[in-house]
Amino acid sequence: MGLVKRANRTATEAIRTLIFTHAEDWSKYLAIVEYATNHTAHLRQGITPFEHNYGYSVSQLDGLANEQASIDSHIAEQKLNTHIKDDAKAAAQEITANTAKPCESSSQT
Repeated sequence: MGLVKRANRTATEAIRTLIFTHAEDWSKYLAIVEYATNHTAHLRQGITPFEHNYGYSVSQLDGLANEQASIDSHIAEQKLNTHIKDDAKAAAQEITANTAKPCESSSQT
């Protein structure tokens, strides 16, 4: 029972600190407190609550997150390249249209 009381006290202190430092928008940061609580190894058990509940640690998922970030970066790069190509094509068409127009002479005889 002592471990549960200690965990509850720690959570209460973390939330109080959060409310004190971010009085207006503290609820936006609750997920960070939850993550920190669930992914901090306990001294007695030597594992995190997440690892205790699910049998693996989140750090084992880091490879998947890095792979997804690499894919997202590649997609963003492709979208940027397509956007640049479209802009270049539009500029070239505008230049071609402007040079194809006959020159108007401003002098009259």
